[in-house]
Amino acid sequence: MNGEADIDARAEAFIIPGRAAFLEALDFTRPGLAPVRAALDRGDVEAAGLIFMRHFRTREMASPLLEEWSRVPRDPALVPEAARRILAGHLQDGYNVYDVPPTGVDWHEAPLACLTRFDMFSLLTPAAWHSGDARYVRFMIDHSLDYIRAWPIESFIGQDTRKGWRNHYVVAPPWWWCMHPNRLYQWAHLLAFLRRDPATADDELLTILHRMLQEIRFHGLFFDRHVNCGENVGAFILEVMATLSVVMADFRESRLWMDRVAGGVVRFIAEDFYPDGLYKELVSSYSASVALEIQKPAYVILEHAAMWPQKDRLRAMLIALAAQTKPSGMLTSFGDLYAHSLQSYIMAPLADALGLAWMNPFIAGEGPVPPFIQWPEHAGDAWGGYYSMRSDWSPRAL
Repeated sequence: MNGEADIDARAEAFIIPGRAAFLEALDFTRPGLAPVRAALDRGDVEAAGLIFMRHFRTREMASPLLEEWSRVPRDPALVPEAARRILAGHLQDGYNVYDVPPTGVDWHEAPLACLTRFDMFSLLTPAAWHSGDARYVRFMIDHSLDYIRAWPIESFIGQDTRKGWRNHYVVAPPWWWCMHPNRLYQWAHLLAFLRRDPATADDELLTILHRMLQEIRFHGLFFDRHVNCGENVGAFILEVMATLSVVMADFRESRLWMDRVAGGVVRFIAEDFYPDGLYKELVSSYSASVALEIQKPAYVILEHAAMWPQKDRLRAMLIALAAQTKPSGMLTSFGDLYAHSLQSYIMAPLADALGLAWMNPFIAGEGPVPPFIQWPEHAGDAWGGYYSMRSDWSPRAL
């Protein structure tokens, strides 16, 4: 397999047999979880699950990695039309479309290669918030539980993140490298969003959390493969694992996930971004997206001692994004896909923390502009081969 060593995805490495074993993975030293331990010691697994759910639904989960929906004004006009179509059974995965038949979703042969990525949730979650329509949340819960039934965790035994792809017009296996981290990411954001929803049953949340922990363990077997080779999914995996460390913080192993994230972020910035701030995959849209994905976990661990030597390169990454911005506010596009606005690729609090005081006002159009009109600055080397020159930063600049 391209010179890579095979990874043995044995059942004991990731399968957690039963609710009791799942609950035993909790960190009982955390505030609020001692009663779960006591219930398990009494042999009352059902009570232990209910106690954990009361804790999970109410505990603090604020993080710059999660959307704080309570601060977002509701606006029914912002419900995506695509979300309404999904609710009506017209599914899409960004590449193809699928009208669900009366028999339900075909989780193995539907013409949606990315069905198991759960990318639809990124449309359905804002639709649920802005509309207040409980059907959107119910769709996501049912979709998740249907997936769990259609692809039992036992089907992951012996599998590999680079095995099983067929073509773009049939469901990719859920362990495929491009499906697995996205699904965990969508689940993390979904649970943070709906955990307080009284219409979502405790057993439904426990079932999804149980499956998530098993899939995270499977994912962990392949973490180094994808992060250490510098491919773009590696940056996303680092963001995903940092986010999971927040949502799944009640589990003992979550502390180890953040240790791996810290090491991975430092290595990725040092080895996979050029000194001028460009990611080594020089397609504009991907380079900018990877820069954003790295910014998020980097911000969380910014004061970690290992991050200090990388702060200059982090600054260079943000400056490079600004330098590629056209007078329209959009990034220049080279290669596959289209790049979006500068605002789409900058984590605002990180820019401030790195001392780029002009960045956020510039994005908002409220004041300072970048302190350069030629980039790389100071006649520096254009490691990525891109240059930027302009007359000024006005909308009519040359």
